[in-house]
Amino acid sequence: MSSQNIINNFDLELFRAKTHFDLRHNSISSDNWEKAIADATSGNWVRGSADLADAFHKIEKVIFSVKSRKVDPSIKKRIDSRDFISNPEYYHFGGKKFSEGDLDNIHTVSGRCSIPGLDEQTSLAEDIGNIAIKRYHDFEKASHKKFDCNETLDVVILHGESKDKKHYLLRIMFFNHTLNNIMSWQEMKFDGPRTKYKGHRAAIMGYDINGPHIGRIANLGRQQTCMLRFYRKTEALHIIDTSIPMPKQEKFNFTEEYKLIS
Repeated sequence: MSSQNIINNFDLELFRAKTHFDLRHNSISSDNWEKAIADATSGNWVRGSADLADAFHKIEKVIFSVKSRKVDPSIKKRIDSRDFISNPEYYHFGGKKFSEGDLDNIHTVSGRCSIPGLDEQTSLAEDIGNIAIKRYHDFEKASHKKFDCNETLDVVILHGESKDKKHYLLRIMFFNHTLNNIMSWQEMKFDGPRTKYKGHRAAIMGYDINGPHIGRIANLGRQQTCMLRFYRKTEALHIIDTSIPMPKQEKFNFTEEYKLIS
């Protein structure tokens, strides 16, 4: 399989070196994660965010959808500090329901999804969900056609400092883009004590046999009308856990920079 060839030939040392460079220059960003994946797979980076493809491989005909999340360590005064590599049990909550902090069932946010002809608050969750799934597939097909590819790899990167602040931790996870079978659709409502939208629909969630798998945020609050996708660690095609020494960041030097622009 082309996707497996990509995984087998992933250049981890190049990826680590690129991350070290970006850290040293204080330039960790979604664009630079996409570039790092493109470099480490001998692929091409796709500028901008209009496509599902953040990078693609011409020969293997694979597009990459790259997502990242920064995970800060928990620094404790009275007990041992924690990070997501050395103490994973503190970053896993079971996966059966939506949880912001569950790194074994991590959720990512992608492009917007309109629901023409339906009502955000009163239409059936299943009707909205069916449109969301169609949009999910159509978005992939558009990138396949545009970049002449026929496979999709989702790459999820977790990153953050170690608990002793001496290393920068990296977890690179590869997933199939194909969705599992959705068993049911349910709605989530705003119920926080301070929300002005209390009782209104916050999102609809599609559940497979193990829990939430895909969703769509309603038109209220942050990230409105965006799609959600959940990635279980147990379903990853491949996982790489690694780290790099924390570099000393480059400091701005006006004299040196001015020489370059004069």
